[in-house]
Amino acid sequence: ADKNLPYLDLGKEENPALGYRAIRVCLDRPQLFKAQLKALLRASAFGQLQIMYPMISSLEELDAANQILTECKQELQNQSIAFDPAIRVGMMVENPAAVILADAFAPKVSFFSIGSNDLTQYILSIDRGNQKVASMYNTFHPAILRCIAHIIAAGHRAGIPVGMCGEFASDRSAFRLLLGMGLDEFSMAPPVIPDIKELLWTSEYEKAKNYASQILAIDSVDGIKKLL
Repeated sequence: ADKNLPYLDLGKEENPALGYRAIRVCLDRPQLFKAQLKALLRASAFGQLQIMYPMISSLEELDAANQILTECKQELQNQSIAFDPAIRVGMMVENPAAVILADAFAPKVSFFSIGSNDLTQYILSIDRGNQKVASMYNTFHPAILRCIAHIIAAGHRAGIPVGMCGEFASDRSAFRLLLGMGLDEFSMAPPVIPDIKELLWTSEYEKAKNYASQILAIDSVDGIKKLL
């Protein structure tokens, strides 16, 4: 949505964040999608690899993507091309529909990954690239934190791990909160890893759980800032 690819000729949109992007492009252009999926499948024969669908908002989209993946597997089998038949397939949870339906999605995937940047943008209805409202963009908003907690709980009820990619996963002030919520995997840029590891080594899980419970009970951004 925010990174133009001239060779795809997606066209200009008034509101690209809500437009023709991610899985919507993939399902609309199945040959492009199949080329990507087959490349991933072929690579999976040489090491551990997982597939993650972006911007899923309905069970129908997930089913359609999986159907195309099944076709790709069959076509590679017919050509005697090796791939990992047990490859794990997950999805990003980054829009309100995916949050609300997290309990329905969880049994159908191998893992969740929370896209904290887009999730914040969509839940708060704030364009993070618009300088006039950028100051209102805050992942510590209680609505965002409760969405994150809901997603993690839904994943764990279905027995799948829940990770997070996006800047929030590398935020030092958010680490113990996310740990206490039960987040399983933190994705971040390499330079941040030592800081977050240090926090992990010096954290107690039970204390982190209590801390998260206190934060989640607060209804205002100011109240959360004070406790943080």
